[in-house]
Parts: sequence; structure tokens; C-alpha cells
Amino acid sequence: GVVPGATMEKANARCADEWSAYTSCFRAWVNDKLLKGDFTPNDSCVPAFENLKDCVSLHFQQEALKSTPPKQPARPGDQQ
Repeated sequence: GVVPGATMEKANARCADEWSAYTSCFRAWVNDKLLKGDFTPNDSCVPAFENLKDCVSLHFQQEALKSTPPKQPARPGDQQ
């Protein structure tokens, strides 16, 4: 389900450095290779993309933990 407070805008703000590094790498590839007819895959940006993906994933995991209510200990007589 959707985690309250966990928006992509917040993830983008938290991961601004990673987003910037990936965007710079991707734009350089587009300008230096793709627009000049070199259609080979852009493996050089994979590390920057992985860092961005990990940052965004961690953000959403942490937001999910914040919104998960703590488990109440079982009381005697409760059925499990």
C-alpha cells in the first residue's frame, strides 16, 4: 500500500546528490554519444543509477518503518 508521507518529491529532495550525479551522467551520454549516432548502451551511468535507486529505496523503507505502528505484546488470554 501507499505509505503516508512517503512521496517521490521527498525522495527526490533526500537523494538530490544522487539524482544530480545520474542526470549529469545521462545528459553527457545523450550529448556525447546518442545525438552523434552512437547507440551503444550507456553502461557508464549504471553505478550512478544504482546509487540513486538505493537512495530512493532506502527512503521509502525508512518512511514505511516510521508509519508502522509498534506491535503490542500479547496479553494472557489473547488468541494467536
